[in-house]
Amino acid sequence: MMQLSYEQVVGKIKENSALSNEQIDSSINAKLKQFAGLVSREGAAHILANELGIKLATQDIAKLKIKDIMVGMQNLEVLTKVLAVFPVRQFNSNGRQGQVGSAVLGDETGTIRAVFWNEQANKLEFLSKGDVLKLKGVYVKENRNSTLELHFNNRSMMVANPPGESVEAQEFRRENPRRRINEIKDDDRFVEVYGTVTDVYDLRFYEVCGRCGKRAKPQDAQFVCPEHGAVSVNYSYVLNLFLDDGTASVRTVFFRQNAEAFLNKTSEEILAFREAPEAFEQLKNDSLGRFIRINARVNKNEMFNRVELIANEVEDAKPADVQPVLNSSQPSAVDGQANAENAQQAAVEENKIEDSSEEQLK
Repeated sequence: MMQLSYEQVVGKIKENSALSNEQIDSSINAKLKQFAGLVSREGAAHILANELGIKLATQDIAKLKIKDIMVGMQNLEVLTKVLAVFPVRQFNSNGRQGQVGSAVLGDETGTIRAVFWNEQANKLEFLSKGDVLKLKGVYVKENRNSTLELHFNNRSMMVANPPGESVEAQEFRRENPRRRINEIKDDDRFVEVYGTVTDVYDLRFYEVCGRCGKRAKPQDAQFVCPEHGAVSVNYSYVLNLFLDDGTASVRTVFFRQNAEAFLNKTSEEILAFREAPEAFEQLKNDSLGRFIRINARVNKNEMFNRVELIANEVEDAKPADVQPVLNSSQPSAVDGQANAENAQQAAVEENKIEDSSEEQLK
């Protein structure tokens, strides 16, 4: 059972009584005086509503739109649309290991970030932009930027694309600082970059635990999950490419959902390339020369002492989309070829490192 906010309680009193705004305000002030500072204004409103026989049932909370979500709310049931899904990150903090992922959800009234911890984060692999999502048992927190977030615990549930449900939501576009590639700094966290794809490398497949989705390592003729021990495995994948904007080139990494978005392929279609890698060659070639926009997380590769990008969002673009116009900085065929050769040399070095695409980016 959760407590409604002051505004929500007053709204219910208005709906379910003959009291005017002045009468409601006067009655609440009387309660505050009666309890001599031992109850908040919100609490006084709850007392008044209960005395009037107005039920403040939590099932009405399920009907809340995103604009009505407030800090402290618990056990919510909401219907939203998936606007963006971001890669799951592993962490090791003060001896505590785990993983966390996030998604942006929305309806016609606004957007909100949803945070998934540990095993809940594995659910993100099964979500795609545009999915309708029904959430149960989630709670609301305020982050360090005073922005509200939905959080999941062990009792939280979600249903993707429930039958008969639909949600209208505005298109989400993450507002990151736009950078030319040679302007990206080590201390940048997220950036928006436009550029031309100059090299695409083979998909890399790796084993993950069939139960939790974490990386499973070979050990004694079996695969072992750090959490579940010996397990049967599924496969995930990562795509590496080089992006060039005429000022420099940068290695860019596309994990599962973003690899699917860049290649415009489903998970099943991409997994088929594991058995027939030669079929991927044409798709690689077709991707060369594409001009794209990405929102990405900046990562410092300590081994090679260079900045790399981890894509969070990708879409095809046109040079004319970039303002101001790139003019002489716009990637040219000569620039692209030179940077492609540099990228190839970097990739030769990179391929000497086992599991670099996953381990270095945690």
